[in-house]
Amino acid sequence: MTILYKMTNENGQTKNYTQWGQNIEHIVTGQLDKVDLNAFTDPLLAVLLSPIYCNFKRPQLWEAEGYIEKENVLHVECTRLKTICQIELPQVTIEQRIRFAILCIKEVYLNVEWNNWADKWLSGENRTSATAWMAAEVTWRPASNIANVVASTSYMSNDSIAVAVACIVISAVNSAKTSADDEVRKSPFSLISIAHEVVT
Repeated sequence: MTILYKMTNENGQTKNYTQWGQNIEHIVTGQLDKVDLNAFTDPLLAVLLSPIYCNFKRPQLWEAEGYIEKENVLHVECTRLKTICQIELPQVTIEQRIRFAILCIKEVYLNVEWNNWADKWLSGENRTSATAWMAAEVTWRPASNIANVVASTSYMSNDSIAVAVACIVISAVNSAKTSADDEVRKSPFSLISIAHEVVT
């Protein structure tokens, strides 16, 4: 079994009212969509990426053990999953979420102007909305989308930003695998390494 991490709501539940808690185990019995056996391989990824499909208002994070059936960009799918104990939820700021998305995109996107903007945003040299709107004019959607989010932070809610960042990261990873754009390189990278770089 592999050590994994499970995000639930404040009642220890996920979709279809699947109940989790200390030493609670679920096993797939044939209906994969009825019981939520998805998990994350790292607690920071759980916090950064879970808003894409379970943006809980008061989330709980559980250390778990599971048998992995399938690995996706976002999470792993298990045939058997057991939550062992609740653990402290890593605290991630909105700035760190945006930094995470920008660094992920920089791994694969070669456009010089966008990268110049990204470097200045990351360093704090230039974080104006005007320059972010200009950076959003690039054609590659993930890069355009994160610049749009940066330009719009003054009137977006924190929850909306969290969801947008998760969507952008997954879009970047997926589209980099198949993109025909000369400015997008097919370069595998570690989401976990970038997440820890951003938060630590």
